[in-house]
Amino acid sequence: MVLSDDVIEQKNREFKGKYFLMDNALSNLFNSMKGNKRIEEVLIKVTALDSLYSTNINSYKKLKAISEVICETNNIDVLIGGGEKKAVKIIGQTREWMDNAFVFASKYCSFHQPEKFLIFDSYSWLALRTICDELGIDHKLKSNPTMDFDAYKNYCDCVNSLITKCDLSSGYKKIDEFLWLKGKELLKK
Repeated sequence: MVLSDDVIEQKNREFKGKYFLMDNALSNLFNSMKGNKRIEEVLIKVTALDSLYSTNINSYKKLKAISEVICETNNIDVLIGGGEKKAVKIIGQTREWMDNAFVFASKYCSFHQPEKFLIFDSYSWLALRTICDELGIDHKLKSNPTMDFDAYKNYCDCVNSLITKCDLSSGYKKIDEFLWLKGKELLKK
């Protein structure tokens, strides 16, 4: 496989053609409610993200618990604003209530700062692992991923290695969209 910014841009156009309205609605919501201290606003963002991005939380109790973790973290806005992976770790600490807390946390942080946080999910993980194997990029992506913070850090390191090896200038948002669509295609094979 040859990976270039042109290949990523082509997938980005495909993504926009299929998912623009949903993605734009969430982007607008997160841009209009930038802070993370008012539970009412955080709960709206958490619920909309769960619904439109299929994070499969599907429980008011869990949505409320995640919202409370976000609101009760003193420096969460600073961490998210600075692109600190620790924000994903903090939000993902709700793992005791759900298996995909780090997937959700990466999406939540990414919608606040799409060029500072990568979205971590099973489609993107599958695509990244496959591409890295094809290109001979050394990685620590397990054959059966555990969706935990170490897996997220390894995923981010691997994307950054891919960017360097392929000399990509595409930002994280476009790479996220590319990997997600590519992973979806791989599962259909």
